[in-house]
Amino acid sequence: MRATHGDIGRVFPDVVWHTEIPIMRTAPAPMFLLSKLVRETNFKVVLTGEGADEFLAKPFDTEQLLKTMRRMMPPAVDSI
Repeated sequence: MRATHGDIGRVFPDVVWHTEIPIMRTAPAPMFLLSKLVRETNFKVVLTGEGADEFLAKPFDTEQLLKTMRRMMPPAVDSI
């Protein structure tokens, strides 16, 4: 996904509205656009590198991560 200056300017009022406080930086706008894209494509989780992967503390094997996450889920959730 590429966020252009125009994209950021277009969504910035919505970003400010969702933060519920005045903000001066446009940095949250690309994440807002990514979140919108994720929702529209029915994904549930995204590891962005903005703290989302820090709990792993190292590069990871995606397949191993999924296996670990499945083991941690309650049976009812795992069957969905």
